[in-house]
Amino acid sequence: MEPMAFATLAFYVSAALLSLNRMRSYNGKQLTSLLFFVLLGIVIFFGEGLSVQYMAMLAVGILIFNCVLGSDSPSHRLFYLAIGTLYVLANILSYTNFLLQSVLFGIMSSVIYKESTRTGFVEKQKEEKRDVLHFFVGILLISIFFAFRESTASLILMLLVIFTIYAIVLSEVYKKSAFSMFVYSFERRGSILGHGAVWLALGSMLVASFLSGPFVIATLIAIFIGDPIATFVGLRLKGPRLPYNRKKSVSGSLAYFATTLALSYPFIGAYSLPLSLIAAFSEGLDVRMDDNFTVAFILVVIILIARHTGLAY
Repeated sequence: MEPMAFATLAFYVSAALLSLNRMRSYNGKQLTSLLFFVLLGIVIFFGEGLSVQYMAMLAVGILIFNCVLGSDSPSHRLFYLAIGTLYVLANILSYTNFLLQSVLFGIMSSVIYKESTRTGFVEKQKEEKRDVLHFFVGILLISIFFAFRESTASLILMLLVIFTIYAIVLSEVYKKSAFSMFVYSFERRGSILGHGAVWLALGSMLVASFLSGPFVIATLIAIFIGDPIATFVGLRLKGPRLPYNRKKSVSGSLAYFATTLALSYPFIGAYSLPLSLIAAFSEGLDVRMDDNFTVAFILVVIILIARHTGLAY
């Protein structure tokens, strides 16, 4: 075996063993969630005809990124995040969905079993501050997917997600720093730091991993532009509440629908109408998961079904 191949194999084996050692303290829900996403990733890659080697590498990636947010100690999170960064850099030229799904399924498997910590207490000024950031991050991502090939844009997205997780973890490690105080200033009172950002990152990676063509941009418009506009309008106009979720306003949902419809139409034409209706309805659902991820998940599933049945291109 050549030295480079031996070093690569040693890295994967070491990373897998370190991850498995960390998982000895996991409870049943954590282990079940992890196993589900490992098997899901393998099934998807098997369906795409990828080799056993790729599937094994995918499993190791999921184990590593599961430990990033699955670890209790911020220092442990930082350690596994550093290993995850090496994993990404070692495979940066590989099949794009391989890396995206390694990070996506790894992070999701560590947070999906947790109950939402979103609080019903809303600070208007802080919500608007969060929404401004949400909006401009969306503009950046949409511009990236518009300007670059999908594979390149997806890699940029993944690197931005890893950078975001570094910001969250470093803020936990150095809580008294000015940078940490800045990051904490965006979080809702009583919520886990980065809770909303992580779910938004998962939603965007889910879109980039399973959709293609103009539907990627249209769905990003819904979760990055429609959502903050809905919150901004809802906080100001208030008015009647949605019959299926008293926490959300009719004015906010209408703003979500109108914004998504107007901005997605140039990309997907008449398909923007059902997409906007589904997105606005999904955003108003009262579920445990963050609504940004819920909208992305529902849209991805429906678009994939539509394509499979010939209802969409």
